[in-house]
Amino acid sequence: MRFTVLGIPVTVDFFFVIGLVMIWSWAGGNRAGLFAAVLVGVFTLIHELGHALTARRFGARSAITLNLLVGWATYAAPRPLTRRQRNLIGLAGPLTQIVVALPLLVVTYLVLPESGSPEALAILRTGTTTVAFDVWQGAVWAGIIIGLLNLLPLWPLDGGHVVDSFLTGALGEHRGRRAMLIGTLVVVGVVAVLGFTTSRIEAPYSFVEREVVGARLAPYSALYRSLPSAVWEQIRHFPGHVLDFPLLLIVFCGLNSFLALQRLSRAAPAAPASPRADVREPSPVPRGVAEISAPSAVLQAERMGWLHGTLAPFPSGWAPSPWLQAQLQIRAGHESEARVLVAHATAVGGPRWWLPPPEERPELAALVPLLPPTLEVGDYERALVLLGVLASYGSPEQIASFGVLLYNVSHEAETLYLVAGGLARTGNGDDAMMWLRRAVQDQPDHHRLSTDRLLGRLHSRTDFQHLLVEARGGP
Repeated sequence: MRFTVLGIPVTVDFFFVIGLVMIWSWAGGNRAGLFAAVLVGVFTLIHELGHALTARRFGARSAITLNLLVGWATYAAPRPLTRRQRNLIGLAGPLTQIVVALPLLVVTYLVLPESGSPEALAILRTGTTTVAFDVWQGAVWAGIIIGLLNLLPLWPLDGGHVVDSFLTGALGEHRGRRAMLIGTLVVVGVVAVLGFTTSRIEAPYSFVEREVVGARLAPYSALYRSLPSAVWEQIRHFPGHVLDFPLLLIVFCGLNSFLALQRLSRAAPAAPASPRADVREPSPVPRGVAEISAPSAVLQAERMGWLHGTLAPFPSGWAPSPWLQAQLQIRAGHESEARVLVAHATAVGGPRWWLPPPEERPELAALVPLLPPTLEVGDYERALVLLGVLASYGSPEQIASFGVLLYNVSHEAETLYLVAGGLARTGNGDDAMMWLRRAVQDQPDHHRLSTDRLLGRLHSRTDFQHLLVEARGGP
């Protein structure tokens, strides 16, 4: 399902509805569960609108996708965003969610039975709630608790992205991101141990158990306390909510951090195991972190496939690139199969593959239009290959939008150089220079500026020559 909210395109996946049904079931499958599920859906959209509208304020084009239990806002800016802008976009989501939840809590509080009244005490005694209380409880969870949860300094939550931006700025991209991911795994492990040890609470309570019990009872404070005290009670017991649902952090933060740490390790340069078996070939993108060591048999088989249209045997653990496979499907008249192959060109896992530099394979130009409108980063090294293909044959919109996605994940200067080259190739010199200035700021590379064929159109510009001097370390 697709619609637009405040000018932002929104796509709702079928699995998002499945996720809301799961929330309804977890919340008891009754009226309270229904309100909880509906409010989680509404506040997830509000959260993502906070991201998307703030990104648009900084000149980016935004879109929202709602999927199983999560949502995300993607944005493509014509130039790299500063760290401050990225952090403001990240914080805008949960803060918008919390701010919008507060008026709803006020309204529902006003129609609850008066605090301390016989009606309120009856609800506390019998557990039979009213519609207003069910909405209050759902707003507490969907608006306040989940909003605060997203501010935790854990990867990949919004608060984690903010902390990551400072760590990578202080320690460098690789060391900073590694510290962020390992720190998240440690915290998730501690929360898991504490949370699972309190799964069966019996008196007398420990400190941790009192926190969990307090969190479970916090919504009922609206029936016997003033509004400010009742709202504060939800915030004060937030740690108890985290400890009460350790599986949430394990699945979302722990699993994401573990997979990201694996990708980070694979992206680190490694020496070839055997000089005779491996040959260092030019990267599928011009000079950068995506240099790939591949056995000579892989290079030969891949190139022969492009030249002759047939697949030779590949060494164990290696396969033809999805780009070559898509090209062969096009030759056979199977366009739908080719679309599937290029759509998964950045997929994590599976056999390794190698692609010749894009300038060697003009056939790639015919495959670029088969790419889906929304591209995913997936495996970082393979995403760089895709960006290299787009830089050589893609449209300015494809180059810039995917470049923003990849840079937000990696913060590597290679992404900036590739986007600048692609924009220069398509005649967008001013935008290319904006990306290039940021690239030189992050990682000056005089040789890259002088020799990259994609940047050739910029050489006659005065501002490019000044940037060349800056990259060389001149006055």
